[in-house]
Amino acid sequence: MAEQAVWGIHAGKTGDAEALFADRSCIAIGWPEAGDLSALKANREKYSKTYPERTAGLVPVAAGQLFRFAHEIQVDDCVVFPAKLDLWDALSVSFNSGKWRTRHDSNV
Repeated sequence: MAEQAVWGIHAGKTGDAEALFADRSCIAIGWPEAGDLSALKANREKYSKTYPERTAGLVPVAAGQLFRFAHEIQVDDCVVFPAKLDLWDALSVSFNSGKWRTRHDSNV
C-alpha cells in the first residue's frame, strides 16, 4: 500500500484565513509578493530577494514552505489545518482535489 502524504497548513496566526479554507474548500498561502510560484526553483534565492529584511534563520524555512506548496502537494494528498475559530478547536481534514493557482485576492 502506498503511503498517504499529509500536509499541515495554518490559517494565519489568528485563524483569519479559516473561512477561506472552510467556506470555499481551498487552501492558500498569503505571500503575494512572491508572485507566481510555478517557476520557483529549489533554492532560497527568490525568497531572499523578495524578502530581504527576513532573518537568515527564517529564509530556508519559509522558502521551503513556498517550494513544497508549489511543487510537492499532489492531488489526493491529505491536508489538515487547526480550526482556531471553531468552538472546539477542531482539526479540519480534507483531500487536495486539484492543482494550485496564483491569485492575488481572496476570491478563490
